[in-house]
Amino acid sequence: MDTPPTTALDRLAGLTADLPEAPSPQEVERVAAAVRAAALDGASTDQIATVGTLSVRWVEELLGDSSANG
Repeated sequence: MDTPPTTALDRLAGLTADLPEAPSPQEVERVAAAVRAAALDGASTDQIATVGTLSVRWVEELLGDSSANG
């Protein structure tokens, strides 16, 4: 039985699901890296924000392009 490959969005969802309410700087950086990876995989800002339960504005600021709504 083959399992589907894990996507950047899957990894982001897993990271943010376990994130405490007040994450450490290291946890924030891991989420930021996962957001960048998802964007490189072609995910839109809205997809990233929804999957990661993140603010669209934060994702846009992180990616440095507020027009990246894909």
